[in-house]
Amino acid sequence: MITERNKMKKVAIVIAVLVAVFVGVGGILPALAKVRDIGAIPSAFVGSYTLGVFLLTSLGAGAVFSAIRRRNAASYEGSSGKS
Repeated sequence: MITERNKMKKVAIVIAVLVAVFVGVGGILPALAKVRDIGAIPSAFVGSYTLGVFLLTSLGAGAVFSAIRRRNAASYEGSSGKS
């Protein structure tokens, strides 16, 4: 059953994920542009590059684990014998 609280929680999660994706990409792209120009990552961009990679990796891993958890919960509900 979808309640107003569940709906607001999903909206908040989506907004947080979008902000994290934009921050992650915003950290990676300038560093990659410097790599293209110079051929190596300058020390000033190592932190933003690392933060961007960490954010995008953690979001991807979170999405995978969330999908696995939902799939297991759905299969558990389906195998409970209720038809």
